Amino acid sequence: VEAAKSNVAAANVKLNLAQKDYARYENLVKDGSITQQAFDQAKATKESAEAAKQSAIAAYQAAQDQYNAAVKQVGTTQSQLAVSSNVISQRQSDIDFAKLQLSYTDIKAPASGIVSKKNIQKGQLVQAGQALFSVVNDGSIYVTANFKETQLEKIKSGSKVEIEVDAYPEEKIQGEVYNFSPITGAKGSLLPPDNATGNFVKVVQRVPVKIKIHASKEMLAKLRPGMSVKASVSTN
Repeated sequence: VEAAKSNVAAANVKLNLAQKDYARYENLVKDGSITQQAFDQAKATKESAEAAKQSAIAAYQAAQDQYNAAVKQVGTTQSQLAVSSNVISQRQSDIDFAKLQLSYTDIKAPASGIVSKKNIQKGQLVQAGQALFSVVNDGSIYVTANFKETQLEKIKSGSKVEIEVDAYPEEKIQGEVYNFSPITGAKGSLLPPDNATGNFVKVVQRVPVKIKIHASKEMLAKLRPGMSVKASVSTN
């Protein structure tokens, strides 16, 4: 547009010069100072300058129209871009929601281990909160030994323990006392004793003691929850 505008200005300058030459030659030809041919040449130059100016004006107008059309097209394109951006955002939201829904089909256990019991079958519909599996955490194998309350005086946290597993009588496993249950085994049972009637017979209680196992990976792999063991605590 600016170039076309400059061309119009240049055409104006040439036309002004040609018009002045034509006016001067017109007076000169009347009194015979110049030839008719020179006057005709000045007239042709003026008419050519006028045509050049009109052509420059037309080119400028065409350039201006193209510029206006381009600006309008940019506005339309920007509107389309905004609409497309909104569509993309909506599609991304749909994808994120689909991923979230898909993640609900990936059921993860709270800990790694071995499935000890399966409560569902292939093709069965499940409900929220339904128990699907029972998992034994094989990364935390320990022994729960029920010692008499009268034995606890000499048992301390960290005391060394020798463990004999009934299933592997030839194996001697080492361990250590980890902690003591805050309640007795009877108190934590499904039906704890109730002495509200006043019928009280003193019975030596047993307290669950948790024992850490120090054994090789091969030996730990052989152990299963619920196995019977004998634990001997060193009180030295």
